[in-house]
Amino acid sequence: MTWLTAHVLTLFAFAVGFYRTLKRLKSAKPDFELLVYWTVLAALELYSSYIEWLVSWFPFYFYAKSALLILLLVPKLRIPRLLFHTSVIPFMNFCHTHLAKHDPITLVLYELPLGLIDLLF
Repeated sequence: MTWLTAHVLTLFAFAVGFYRTLKRLKSAKPDFELLVYWTVLAALELYSSYIEWLVSWFPFYFYAKSALLILLLVPKLRIPRLLFHTSVIPFMNFCHTHLAKHDPITLVLYELPLGLIDLLF
């Protein structure tokens, strides 16, 4: 039951983000908070896809994940901004310095998709 609740909340979080993005695009005002929300939600989804099977057996794991998703949905708490600055940015900095330290070719391959995205958009 808790696994299902966590997945339903994830779908709801995507739907809320979609609605907020659509509303913001109609008003033509940029919103940094919305970008942070999508970045944190994407990081959580990547975590769920690749690492969750290692920790999902802990007691109350899905309750904690459900609580985190509910907290992400409350804009006044600014939980996405907190997670972005305390988890996502340090992890990306760690990955970037780790790749730069070991192999410059790997760093080029790491930055290639970002360069292609910049070229396209």
